[in-house]
Amino acid sequence: MTDLPSLKENQIRQRATPQSWERGLEYFHSGAVSHVVWRDGALTPHR
Repeated sequence: MTDLPSLKENQIRQRATPQSWERGLEYFHSGAVSHVVWRDGALTPHR
């Protein structure tokens, strides 16, 4: 695991499909994901 890169919303939106962006917002607003990990060039939820 490495430190999270500095990302802005527009950078994430450019890399996400509209569906995955909306799903991610739903996860965020519901509190389903509280920690993420930057691994192999991808943000993933840490459980």
